[in-house]
Amino acid sequence: MNRERYTILQQAIENGRFTVNLDTGLVYGKKGNVVGSPTWKGYLKTTCTVGGKKYSFMIHEIVATAGGLDIIGKEVNHVDKLKSHNWFSNLEPMSQLDNIRYSAKLTLEQVREIRRLWATGNYLQRRIAEEFEVVPELISMIVNNKVWREVV
Repeated sequence: MNRERYTILQQAIENGRFTVNLDTGLVYGKKGNVVGSPTWKGYLKTTCTVGGKKYSFMIHEIVATAGGLDIIGKEVNHVDKLKSHNWFSNLEPMSQLDNIRYSAKLTLEQVREIRRLWATGNYLQRRIAEEFEVVPELISMIVNNKVWREVV
């Protein structure tokens, strides 16, 4: 999250736009109702208007900010990998690359195999991604040593 969005979210929490239960991960709006609608990726998201401008925030971002985590320049990771478990003790700040690596269910052997297949020149990244059931962007990061650099 960038600094501007983080500051806006902090102000929204401080001004009572959101009330957060850190133990349950539930976020309440001004009227006391639980807020959050599922995104197509399975996260919960809500919106608020600050200074006449509409902003969208993920529920896990709101909980992390309310709990005092520094998420500027970072993403919020769900420790148990379950996107609906937004309680504070299940959240941790992480770089985007580390978050992708954490959420991918690849073994070190699979990372080596991905690099081996790519090195042959016979496979598109899209095909490798389908075979390992991950997104093509992750394959690109693996073969370009953006993640799992230590794996040779």
